[in-house]
Amino acid sequence: MISKKELLSILEDAKIAEEKAIPIYAKHISSAVFWTGIKQEDIDKIKGTLHTLADESKKHKKMVEHLIDLVKKEGKDAF
Repeated sequence: MISKKELLSILEDAKIAEEKAIPIYAKHISSAVFWTGIKQEDIDKIKGTLHTLADESKKHKKMVEHLIDLVKKEGKDAF
């Protein structure tokens, strides 16, 4: 079992990770591939994959926010 406070803390951390991780990676990798000598078609694939990851991260963030709302509304203190 986990307390409501602990669960909310874990979910908040997950939300922050979703907000920050992929955009940071996407920014740095997009900048870095310029210097690698990788073929343009491969760079385009990398950027496409990062775009997909960023979109999925946004969806995950919304799901985590929904879970936070549900847990906050729940009357019980153990999950």
